[in-house]
This record gives sequence, C-alpha cells and structure tokens, in this order.
Amino acid sequence: MRYYINKKDLQYFTYDNKVSSDFGIIITKINQLSAPQRNIEVIEVDGRQGPILNDKGNYKPFELELECSIDSSNTNINDVSRDVKRWLQTDFRFKKLILSDDDEYYYEAVCINKLDIEEVIEQLGEFQLVFLCKPLRKVLQGENKITLTKHGVIS
Repeated sequence: MRYYINKKDLQYFTYDNKVSSDFGIIITKINQLSAPQRNIEVIEVDGRQGPILNDKGNYKPFELELECSIDSSNTNINDVSRDVKRWLQTDFRFKKLILSDDDEYYYEAVCINKLDIEEVIEQLGEFQLVFLCKPLRKVLQGENKITLTKHGVIS
C-alpha cells in the first residue's frame, strides 16, 4: 500500500523571515500545544499546613521542540547543514517564529540547542530544534499600522 502526501500539507516554519521549506526542512513532530508555566514561587514554612504561593504575575519562557526532516536531494547535505546552522544560530536574539499551520500568530523565539543533523539515508537527514520562546504568542495582524484619516466608528 502506498501513501501520497500533498506537499501543501507538510508543516514548515518561518524564522527571521526565512522559510524552512526553502532549505528542504519540514516539521515531523512538534509540541506546540504546550502552554507556558505561570511564574509562581512556592514557599514552604515550618509548622504551617501547606505552602504559601507567591504569584509573580507573569509566565515563564518555554521551549518549543520541533523534530524535523531535511531533504537535500538537489544539493549536498553538508552545504545545506552549514546554511541551516548559519541561519538559526548566528545571531542569538529573539526573532519571529511562525508555524505554517498557525500562521496568524507568531512567537518571539531563539534557537538554543546544538544542531546535530543526522543523515539517515543519502541526502536525507533528521534533527531536533529547540526554540526558547517568550511565553505569549502574538497576532501577526497586530503588527500592521493603520492610519485614521476621518472621524468615525471603527468596526
């Protein structure tokens, strides 16, 4: 039995305005439904039943883990590997990370793990990416500036 996948159904990501599929990278597994942890300090007090909870009023950064495959059938996998490492790990600061199946939102993220691309078969590799993300995703449309020229009601 053969299975066929439409290329449009493959999941990819955009990071720092570059698209993973341009490097031959697709996402095979992701933990994107994970939620950030509330920043709560648990204080144990001797003689007291139960801890005191100090809610600091924010959320902790979280790690978004992506398992990926890379197809470099049109070029040398070593060259692609170097290009991917240069793209993801040259400038360590938060940048926009957009997932193809949730492309109305973005995370502020930085790739923090060591990249070990394992060549499974000739010109086909697998690897894991770990992005450290600020806790709340943002709406892409909220980035657009709107100039109001008349008085009236906005709907």
